[in-house]
Amino acid sequence: MLFKSKKFAVLGLALAAVVASAGISLAYWAASVSGNNNNADGTVTIGAGHAVTTTVVVSDEAGTASLVPAGRAVGAEVESVTLDFVVEFNSTAEAANGTLGHLTVTATSVSVGTHTDDAITAYVNISLPAVADIYADGATVTASPVITLSEPTLADYASVAGQTITITFNFAVAIA
Repeated sequence: MLFKSKKFAVLGLALAAVVASAGISLAYWAASVSGNNNNADGTVTIGAGHAVTTTVVVSDEAGTASLVPAGRAVGAEVESVTLDFVVEFNSTAEAANGTLGHLTVTATSVSVGTHTDDAITAYVNISLPAVADIYADGATVTASPVITLSEPTLADYASVAGQTITITFNFAVAIA
């Protein structure tokens, strides 16, 4: 009987080690980000009545570390990537110099590798900047979306680990 108890104890320890290992690998989303920090800069110029769309590959924006879910960063890993877009509003026939406009930024598409389905892209969180006032030919406005990740399930992690996150943003100015 004692032999049987030791056998179950060894099996129990082995199972605990497997579960712990799976929990550790699940904690790190391995979408690499490159550059030298976790901020990226870009310039967007908009004319009245027009929208500008730009696509950002998150893996190009934040250093050689990995973007990981909150509370999971170790060493050079980052928990967020901030994208700083400097936005200019140029005057046109529809909007003379000094015309007030309202700048809106939206994320129009998200993909993780080849995945575009909501079940996978829902792990990518995008905090968009609030609507901002901007003047034609006036001072620029910086729009700074912040990208973070939610903890994926083990099955989802296995299908997207190491994949590139691509986000398309739309910048538009509505004349006030």
